[in-house]
Amino acid sequence: MFAYYEGVLHSVREGLVLVDTKGRLVLYNDQAAELLGLRSQPPDAHPLALDAVPIAEPLRALLGSGAVAVDEVYLTDERVLVVNQSVAVSAVSSGPARRLGTVTTLRDHTELQQLSGELRSMRTLSDALRSQTHEFSNRLHTIVALIELGRSDEALEFAAHQLNLGQHLVDQVVTAAVDEPVLAALLLGKSAQAGERRISLVVDIAPELGSTGIAADELVTVIGNLIDNALDAVAEPSPVGAALGAVSGVEGGTTEGRSDRGEADRGTSAGHPRVTVSVRREGGSLVIAVSDTGPGVADPELVFQRGYSTKSTGDTGRGIGLALVGQSVRRLGGTVTVSNAPYPDAPGDRGATFTVVIPIPPSGEER
Repeated sequence: MFAYYEGVLHSVREGLVLVDTKGRLVLYNDQAAELLGLRSQPPDAHPLALDAVPIAEPLRALLGSGAVAVDEVYLTDERVLVVNQSVAVSAVSSGPARRLGTVTTLRDHTELQQLSGELRSMRTLSDALRSQTHEFSNRLHTIVALIELGRSDEALEFAAHQLNLGQHLVDQVVTAAVDEPVLAALLLGKSAQAGERRISLVVDIAPELGSTGIAADELVTVIGNLIDNALDAVAEPSPVGAALGAVSGVEGGTTEGRSDRGEADRGTSAGHPRVTVSVRREGGSLVIAVSDTGPGVADPELVFQRGYSTKSTGDTGRGIGLALVGQSVRRLGGTVTVSNAPYPDAPGDRGATFTVVIPIPPSGEER
C-alpha cells in the first residue's frame, strides 16, 4: 500500500506540502518542488525547519502559522500560486483527535494571470474607444451648435484646438514608440481612461527609445499596473464620466499602499490631479518612472507585498497589482523603487514616484 500512496502523492498535479505541529516541513511532492523552486525530496529526508527552506517569506509565514487558508494568492519570483491550507487531524477510532499539523495545496495560476493581464489590456483599449466615441460625439454636437448659432469662427477655432490637443499625444506616443506598438496602444488607452476621470496624464517617451527587446506582456504588467495605481491615487471622489479635457498629453487597478488623508484631499494639493509617465533608455537599461500628485505611499518597504493595500476589504483583487509589478521586475532582473517627493516641476504638489529599471537584453534577444 505504501507504494500506492507514494505514487498518488507524486502523480497529482497540485503541489502538496505537509508541515507538523513544530513548524517543520515534513513532506512535499514533486509538483510542490517545481512550484516552489525546491529540489525533489529524497525518500529518507528528515523534517526540515521552515526557516531553512528557500521560499517566499509570506508563504513561509502561512506554512508556519498553522492557520486555515482558502484560495489565497501568493507570489514567488516566477509564479502566481493559489494556496489552500487546512489542519490535519489524526483519525482514531477511540480517544480524542490529535492535531498532526497542516496540509497545504498549491495550484499554479501563472498562465491564468497572464491571460487575465492580456484581457485587461484588451479591455483598456475597448474602454478607450468607448471614451473617445462619447467625447467626440460631445465635441461634434458643440461644433454643430456653434454653427447653427452663426458663430462659425468660434466653431472652427474650437475644432482646430481639439484636433491639435489629441494629435499632440498621438504623434508623440506613436512616433517615439513605433518599435513598441503594444506600449503605444497601452498608453493611448490609459490616456483616454484618465481623461474620462478628469485626470491629467502626461506622457513623456524618449524619441530614441526604439525596440527594447522586453516581452510585451511584461511591459503591460509593469506600466499598466503602475498607471492604474497612480490614477486611483489622484482620482477625485466625484463620479467618473466627465468629458475629456486637455493637458500636455491628454487630460485626464487599485490604490495600494497609499497614505490615508481622506477622499477630498486626494490629488488636489495644488490644483488638477496629474500623473506623469516617463519611458527612456539610460545606459543599457530601460527606465520607467510613474509620478502622481496623490497622498504618497505610507510604507514604501511594504507596498510591493501581496495584499498590502489601503482599499476596503470588500474590493476584489486587493493588493495584487503592485505585487505583480514587483514579480515581473524581479523576473526581468531589474529593480523597482518608490519614493515620496514633490511632484516634478511643481514643488507645491506632493505625491509618489515609482521608478523601474530593467536591463535591456542584447540585440536579437527577448525576455
